[in-house]
Amino acid sequence: MQKIFSKRILMSVVAFFGCIAIAVTALAVPSIADSTRTITVDTNTVLNDDYHGLGDNLWVGPYAYGMNDAYQTVNDQRTNTVKPAFMRMMFLPNWLVDAELTPEEQEYNWTNGIYTWDSEEFKSFLRNAQTIYNGGGEILLNMGGRITVEMAEWYAIEDVSLTEGGTRSAPKDIDAFARATVAIINKLKENGVEVNYLCFHNEVNGGNFEAFHDKRAYWAEVVKRTSIELDKAGLRDLEKNQAGVRDGVYIFATELAGWADETPIRDFISFCDEHLIKKGYADGISNHQYQHAKGRETVLELSYKLKELFPDIDLFINEFNGKYTDDPYTGQSGNESRSGGYLENTFSNLLTHANAGYSGSASWFYYGTLIAHPMNVGQSSLNICYWEAPSEGLERVSMHFTEKALAARYIPKHSATYKTDVDAEDIYAATYAKDDDCTVLVEFDKCDTDRTIKVELGSKYAGKTFGIHITNTVEDIDQNGYIDDVNIPVENGDLLAARRETVTADQNGTLTWTLKSEDSYVNGFMAFTTMAEQIQVVLEDAELSVMPGGSVDISVKDIFGIDCDEFNFEIYDYSSAADEEEDYAFASDATLASVGTLDQGASGIATFTAASNLNVGDTIAIKVTPNVPMPEETAGYVIAIVRVGEYRLYLNHMFAQSQSEYCSFLYEIGSEVNLEAPKTTGMRNPDIITAKGLTFQGWYTNPEFTGEPITKTDATWDSTVHLYGKWAAAATE
Repeated sequence: MQKIFSKRILMSVVAFFGCIAIAVTALAVPSIADSTRTITVDTNTVLNDDYHGLGDNLWVGPYAYGMNDAYQTVNDQRTNTVKPAFMRMMFLPNWLVDAELTPEEQEYNWTNGIYTWDSEEFKSFLRNAQTIYNGGGEILLNMGGRITVEMAEWYAIEDVSLTEGGTRSAPKDIDAFARATVAIINKLKENGVEVNYLCFHNEVNGGNFEAFHDKRAYWAEVVKRTSIELDKAGLRDLEKNQAGVRDGVYIFATELAGWADETPIRDFISFCDEHLIKKGYADGISNHQYQHAKGRETVLELSYKLKELFPDIDLFINEFNGKYTDDPYTGQSGNESRSGGYLENTFSNLLTHANAGYSGSASWFYYGTLIAHPMNVGQSSLNICYWEAPSEGLERVSMHFTEKALAARYIPKHSATYKTDVDAEDIYAATYAKDDDCTVLVEFDKCDTDRTIKVELGSKYAGKTFGIHITNTVEDIDQNGYIDDVNIPVENGDLLAARRETVTADQNGTLTWTLKSEDSYVNGFMAFTTMAEQIQVVLEDAELSVMPGGSVDISVKDIFGIDCDEFNFEIYDYSSAADEEEDYAFASDATLASVGTLDQGASGIATFTAASNLNVGDTIAIKVTPNVPMPEETAGYVIAIVRVGEYRLYLNHMFAQSQSEYCSFLYEIGSEVNLEAPKTTGMRNPDIITAKGLTFQGWYTNPEFTGEPITKTDATWDSTVHLYGKWAAAATE
């Protein structure tokens, strides 16, 4: 198992940015005699002159899962590395309302523009918006969605049959809703965050916008009046600056879920085009596409069809993801099961969006969070997130990080997409270019022979040097035809793959490179790009433990994207376990100075000594930055988390050679706690146990299950520990 993990790490390290997804339920291994694959890019045929890039979705609430301000700096650092193009963030109107007031007082304040800006929910939204915006992403404000049952008493439309106690109601007072939207945008601006896009509620063709029988008319009125209010506030100037970003707020006429072959979808888009876009109240359409039962060719066909039906409308896909493969352990189809499956089609869809001429893409979901009342939605599983909440541990990310995050980082923002053709069925590609930057994304299937990849870009790119980055999906370890794990071990922060090598286009603008069969492990993704490599710092240990008054060494293991052997270490943020509420802001300089000291020793090593008055459970974030000039667009750093008086225990459930899942817990140093058999209710794959008739046979310190099983934590443990749970079929007589 250790070798398996090492191989995964290697595949991740040499990765760069991917596009995946062939619609299969079992993995084919073609053997094709012709070893050359040609990708032809027609730079004279521009499919869209402003592809905004790959974004994502992040719906937030107050910190949960043990999250705090110190751990949020990990989200900051990883976002600075990924640099998603934009982020769709839901905002609930009740976050501006003082829950302690009477309904009459709440309605008065809402109507008269008296808002509560110190709610924990708003502070959390602002902190997360700063994470995205400071990381280079644009903000898509999703206003509306849901309200509390209590707020529905005066906010919701009266005498209308509403779902969920009115919590999904359209606003009764549209003008007050519009004014609140403007107030939010201005408040974010005051705090250094520009809102670039605006949309409302979610999937209005579903149960997410309850209004009168013909809710299309009411919907149009909400969008129209909000647009007018934005215009009055000077927020609708859509002229682009030099970076291609609009100075004003771009409004989506609607958020829909469905496909081009569905008549209601086409009718609603036509309605919004006639009543909102053509009249200047909105600018584009957002469609959500989840391909749970569709293969790549069907997705391609329907995506092209929607664009062909509405060629003059800006079309975005602001939610998409792939189908889960059938579960070999339970026999459930991918539509029914989320246990250990592989998200098919995700990157084929990303490439399809570009090739069909769409204006942008946003996958689902970004980093792990928990949304409390009234949404009560947990978005933390590695099945959908790039990574879980950092407070759950820093050692693993999902394969979304090795694939989608790489695409987000290296597709030039606000780029042109070129017509791109391939000459074989085992590859698929799309091309993005802006100014001097050009990226060709390639998805490739497994093949048992080497393949020569030729990319014909034309004389425009003659003599240009392209970096090559390559990654693969997680392995089919047991060779049963299914992708196995949805989470990937990472080497303490090495999240984006390093550049493999470079290749220079010949006088005709053609790139030629050999894709080795060993690089084609299951299903892979390759990128040729002129963009500079993102700088990344890797630590020996990203999460450490220290006792009050004690010391711990923080060590740099490696660096990618630049040559450097000197680093700056800085006490960056601090969260006290004694604080009942987080500030959702950085600690003051005075507080940071009282936390402890940093002494830099040998190159790449610093010793942190904790103040003796710190408490068990306190969290310190240490920022490690290369001590060398870095270009602003690729500058990188890494965060080390130091836990006071606690260590992290990872419990890895090993169901079979290739099926595992994990969870983590924090234990106080010096304690002894009994380790009981795990409960299946908290597992991602509980059906495996029933389907395979498995029983739990103990915790071990190694995945080979050698030695005696561990029954309780050890009082001598003072740093990260991994235990492996053995599951096996019950013995038969």
